[in-house]
Amino acid sequence: MKAMLHAVKLLRRYAGAPLAPVIAGMALAGLFEGAGILLIVPLLGASGFLDGAHDSVPFLAPLLGRLKTLPADSLLPVLLGLFVLAVVLQSALQRHVAIQSTRIVNRLGRNLRIELFDALQDARWSLYLRKRRTDLMNAMTTETARMLYGMGLVLQAASALIYTVLQIGIALAMSWALTALVLACGAAVLLISRRLIGKARALGSLTSELAQDYLAGVHDRLQGMKDIKSNDMADGGRKWIRGITERLLQEQLAYIRLRSATDAGYRIASAVLVAAFAYAAVRMLHTPPHILLLIVLIFARLWPRITMLQTQAQQLASAAPAFASVQALLAECKRERETASRGDAALADAEADAKSGQLRLEYGIRLSGVAFSYEGAGGRKALDGIDLFIPARATTAIVGHSGAGKSTLVDAVMGLIRPQEGEIRIDDVPLTDERLAALRRSVGYVPQDPFLFGGTILDNLRMAWPDATEEEVHEALRFAAAESFVSRLPQGIHTPIGDRGIRLSGGERQRIVLARAILRKPGILILDEATSALDSESEAAILHSLERLRGSMTIIVIAHRLSTIRGADQVVVMEQGRIVQCGRYAALAADRSGLFDRLLRQQATGV
Repeated sequence: MKAMLHAVKLLRRYAGAPLAPVIAGMALAGLFEGAGILLIVPLLGASGFLDGAHDSVPFLAPLLGRLKTLPADSLLPVLLGLFVLAVVLQSALQRHVAIQSTRIVNRLGRNLRIELFDALQDARWSLYLRKRRTDLMNAMTTETARMLYGMGLVLQAASALIYTVLQIGIALAMSWALTALVLACGAAVLLISRRLIGKARALGSLTSELAQDYLAGVHDRLQGMKDIKSNDMADGGRKWIRGITERLLQEQLAYIRLRSATDAGYRIASAVLVAAFAYAAVRMLHTPPHILLLIVLIFARLWPRITMLQTQAQQLASAAPAFASVQALLAECKRERETASRGDAALADAEADAKSGQLRLEYGIRLSGVAFSYEGAGGRKALDGIDLFIPARATTAIVGHSGAGKSTLVDAVMGLIRPQEGEIRIDDVPLTDERLAALRRSVGYVPQDPFLFGGTILDNLRMAWPDATEEEVHEALRFAAAESFVSRLPQGIHTPIGDRGIRLSGGERQRIVLARAILRKPGILILDEATSALDSESEAAILHSLERLRGSMTIIVIAHRLSTIRGADQVVVMEQGRIVQCGRYAALAADRSGLFDRLLRQQATGV
């Protein structure tokens, strides 16, 4: 029932005005079908099979009274014409309703996918630290598709329900006692089958869980295929795929068993009901033949729709977990929303550049007493009382052992995570949600593990700046020491690079990502060990380019090779979430008791 109510709310929200004409069309189609059934009696009367039954046909009696004045030879063609007209109108309305229902469901699906995708993009980074990516993909694909299937079921059920109510009304007008008997028997059958809906809902929950596990497993194994092949771990994958597919098979068999048991039960119940109905009509209620004929016709058409309603209720119950899953994710994303809309944020931030929307960094970024712990870290702080000033238009290098908190510090500067203690100030103004959009537009970020989208090199660079010209793209590639190898590709910047850039080497991917980061000329450039995968020549070219940028933008570098940060304006040394040293390269290297000197000696000796 919750899924039904939620579906109705979504239909009203997304469908709007078009929903009312569709409901009206359903009602009219039901009326015309009822008229076609009622016309059977006068047709039989005009053919000589039933005499004197015209006046007792409900609703159509006034029309049939006027038709009695027609010549005998004309009555049958007129009645046949009316019958054909009723069928034509009913068919036309049903076609219109089917098209409009499909339009409504697909429009709803489009809007729902857009809303969910926007909510995921606007959610804080902390949500992605808690959720598996494959669960989010499952919600955007499989669960949304199941939800839309449920929406279609709701519209089909509405049509069947309207038709049922209209036909029952006609049957009651002809013989309320006989109709009440049939309805009582039908209600008893539906009441007995209610427990099947609970089983369908449980199977639907299992379907959602298995779909998430299957998608997550396939994704992980495809992503790790190089490790699987290199370390001969294929047997583990074979065992997993056989296990998960067996569970999927058993789940589908259980659902088919439930549906087939339901169908068989309805057929048996229908046979018993018809027998009881016929006996009561003839022996107990002494129903006239033409009334009995019409009620039999009505319920012969009506009973499949009633059973269809029950089947749709089971199918909707099976889809209910998908409604709950998508609704819960939407609600969680909205609770975790970090920014206003892109345009509103730019307008709200008076310090953002009017043309680019970037935040104008004049003095620097200050972190005061910043502390942060990841969920499930057992109280261990990734950042512990960080006090740091990052001056504008200067180069700040961050170094330390793995796990020291370097990347977490950069995440805090970019606003991806919120400090649990302390604050971050941009030009002495606190970093708030309202300023995040402008800050993000000011940042060019190059991670250690470069991420590329499917498509061409040009497509990837224009993800950062959709309006960039090809000349500006080539300029960014030259800066990133990538133009030489791109020019040798078969189609240059229009060359497809495969999933996540798999057709390029690690160093080539890194240079494309660097070019993308600098294409829109960010005010803050952050490199998270971005040169670690490059050869010496490419690294030297990029360092030379970075040197040219000094003084024009704020550069933050997380460095693994310490020799690459000699020219930094300040070097920050971290250990266990704390800053243990901060100063110029030469001064830190001269301090023989400090961690920086130990890091230098470790790299020099290769230990």
